Amino acid sequence: MRSQTVDEGSFVFGPFVFLPGRRTLLKGQKQIRLGSRAAEILHLLVSRAGDLITKEELIAHTWPSTFVEDANVKVHVSALRRALGEVRPDATYIATVAGRGYRFVAPVLMTNEGGPREFFAASLTTALPAKANIVGRDSEIEAVTHALASERVVTLAGPIGVGKASVARAAAGSVASQFSDGSSVIDFSMIGDLSEASNFIAVVLGLRAAPDMTEPLLDYLQHRKMLIILDHCERAPVSLRVFVSRFFASPSRSTILAISLEPLRVPGERVHRIGLLPYPIRSESVKLSTEAALKFPAVLMLVERARDLAGYEVTEDDLPALVGLTQITDGRPRSMMSALSNLLPQFSFAEMLDIVTRRVLHGPQVGEPDDPQCLVSGKTDFGYGRLSTEEATLFRVLSVFFGHFALEDAVALTRPLGWDMHQTFMALSSLIAKSLVWVAATGNVVTYRLLAAERFFARARLNEAPEECRRARTLHSNLILSIMLKGRDEWRWGKPETWRCQYLSRSEDLLEAIKWAATGDTDAALVLKLTEVAGMLWDEQSQLVAHLAHLRRALEIVPDRPDLTEARSRVATSYARSLTFSGDLGEATGRAWSAAIASTAEARNETNYLSTVLGYCSYLLITGQSDKLGEQITKFQAVAKRSSDPSVVFDVERLKLIAALDAGDALAARDGFDNLARCVGHSSPSSDINRYRSERYVSIQAYGALVRCLTDVTYKAPEYSVLLDDDVAVAFPPGARAIFCTVAALPIAYWHDDADQLEKLVMIVRAHERSDQAVLFRLILDFYDTVASHLRGQKHALAEMHSLVTQLIASGYQRRTAFYLSMVANAALDLGETRLASTLIEYAYKQHERCQEMWCLPELIRVEARLALVMGDGKIALSLLAAARSQAIKMGLQLFLRRIQFDEQSLHDSARSDQRRAQSA
Repeated sequence: MRSQTVDEGSFVFGPFVFLPGRRTLLKGQKQIRLGSRAAEILHLLVSRAGDLITKEELIAHTWPSTFVEDANVKVHVSALRRALGEVRPDATYIATVAGRGYRFVAPVLMTNEGGPREFFAASLTTALPAKANIVGRDSEIEAVTHALASERVVTLAGPIGVGKASVARAAAGSVASQFSDGSSVIDFSMIGDLSEASNFIAVVLGLRAAPDMTEPLLDYLQHRKMLIILDHCERAPVSLRVFVSRFFASPSRSTILAISLEPLRVPGERVHRIGLLPYPIRSESVKLSTEAALKFPAVLMLVERARDLAGYEVTEDDLPALVGLTQITDGRPRSMMSALSNLLPQFSFAEMLDIVTRRVLHGPQVGEPDDPQCLVSGKTDFGYGRLSTEEATLFRVLSVFFGHFALEDAVALTRPLGWDMHQTFMALSSLIAKSLVWVAATGNVVTYRLLAAERFFARARLNEAPEECRRARTLHSNLILSIMLKGRDEWRWGKPETWRCQYLSRSEDLLEAIKWAATGDTDAALVLKLTEVAGMLWDEQSQLVAHLAHLRRALEIVPDRPDLTEARSRVATSYARSLTFSGDLGEATGRAWSAAIASTAEARNETNYLSTVLGYCSYLLITGQSDKLGEQITKFQAVAKRSSDPSVVFDVERLKLIAALDAGDALAARDGFDNLARCVGHSSPSSDINRYRSERYVSIQAYGALVRCLTDVTYKAPEYSVLLDDDVAVAFPPGARAIFCTVAALPIAYWHDDADQLEKLVMIVRAHERSDQAVLFRLILDFYDTVASHLRGQKHALAEMHSLVTQLIASGYQRRTAFYLSMVANAALDLGETRLASTLIEYAYKQHERCQEMWCLPELIRVEARLALVMGDGKIALSLLAAARSQAIKMGLQLFLRRIQFDEQSLHDSARSDQRRAQSA
């Protein structure tokens, strides 16, 4: 018995027409041979297009009275795919849902006609096949539903693949009862003569053909209350516009619902723009929970469709990749569905993100199709063939931009073509109207961009014209250079949020410009200049490490020219910094710093020289070279006195106060940092010598919090994980958070035995995994994570703590390692590991001797006293505690003094208890 779910009639998909009553598959006028079983399978699949058809359903429908193996289904599906000309793994028509069955993924139009002469018109008059539940379109559906109840002409406009047809279908279903004469779908993608829109509509509705069907059609509609859904209206813009205008002027009770890339621009038209599904922006996605992420319609849709296709259930590990896919596909439903259909379940979500990102960011590669199915399904030209010459030219040229661009950017690219601003503006406006360019408004700033799929297609067209491509890419590179040079000038005095909004969004364009300048006939000077300004941007984003290769290449390919000396010195400094932040703290990095200092000295630019020396001082601090640090501070101070920037004195003082703390003068350091904090706020003007805008402020705040905790008995540690999420902290680059956490927040949380705080802080920094400091401080973050585990009583944490500190020292990172070793020794004593504790204390003293961080000494002596007490030598323990107390008092370290006094009291209490027990005995 045949399946009751199968619809009778004819089916149209792609270039094919399937007549199930005759088991006939037509492609144009050609009949495609199909076996009877393959025809039955095709009938079931197309009649339920979009639905998952299980193997069991296929067997029950095709072999209702016979037992067959699954292999038979595979054989006939393969034959059917060959008949359709489908080559796997690209699923144009039939997608395999691993382990479950098959899904017909192409759009299908159905008709009740059964003969080959009648199928063409009738196949266009029915609704699209039912799809899965619509996600994130409730407000649009409600608005369109209300409009259909009161308006004569309603247009849904928007880019390809955003779900206009889904919204139209849902809204039409909601108002179906209001149209007594039913509804009809007219698909203009099937029209041949674009000048005869009214004739086409009339034929589809079953009217007898005549040379001009406009009047008969209007008369037909005047006596009926119908909903006419016109899809792909951009295919016949002129003739359709004429008909709809006359329709609106007629007394008809019918309603037209148009679906188009652009408005019809006719009298009485109510336009509803259907946009992209909302998805998390990059700045907020790093801290999203799964629950919060699923509140974004694009993420929810992606998860639900993956569940439908492959039974997927979302996991926290997949969350970054899921969010990334919604971002790289612009939240476009068709792009997300195409990526899933073509890449799931062969690839993980992380692999899918990598594949899609590579294609989106780098355009069609050699041997790849121009229209990859991971971006949009099926072949589409985005209406490119209907663009005017000027519109097509601008569309191609704009594909050189990766992100947002301004009107003046478009003008700069078209000026060499002889265009004036008005000409560019008109062409751009037309592309916007045709949904080929996306508009974004932030406050009073309006920017534009090509969505990923459109940019991919336009760039493929640009690549087909090598000379035009070369000119556009060269203009783009020079334009980005001029923009970033302007940004460098504005960096000091511009409002931070305005500066970031305007220039950080240029990151991808800047990187692409560097790559372009370095290919083919390499323009070495342009490469160097672009890399120079990029260093400032990468610093602000804390991403120098990610671009280490670009910095190295710029230094290698650029000739030694006097006019490039200053730019070269800046790149040399960025290169030395990138090596430092990468965790490579060996001799190569030391040589890079020496070369950078020599280069900036040769360039005779005072600001660059101070910036380089300041960076070198940070390197010396990290590597524990206190003997060289004092010498560099002296040089820094001497040059700073001549600087035209009076705020440089704050950086001199900052270095001197850090050195004072290391020397054990904690009270002077506290007072000094308090004074600096009063002078330097988060909104204070930036200094050209700092690595990024908030470096000075964050460093002062971090060291200020540290010394305040060490010296103030009334100090109560705030919940830094909350502070780091406030409006001020969010504006900081990721590296600033890493510095604040490792310098102050993490050790303070440790001294307060706050495991929850430790874990939150580590998570905050790790969320920015591409941050330079997240790379440099990775072992420290891992170390504090295991410290939290130890505080929670997990015994395995001790071995991990020991291993991580050993790795840290081996990597060349020496700062605070004596303190870290004392923490591990303390943990070993907690667990009775006295031999390990003894070894660690000895090693800690060696590191202390090497780095000369005196403020750590009282805590180190206190832990040694604990060891002596555990070993049964109370007198030595008391002596060591007295020495530790003396050091703490001398340095003004009240925190350590309280810890020492607690141990002394415990020791005295223990001695008195022993004495009482002895007397009792």
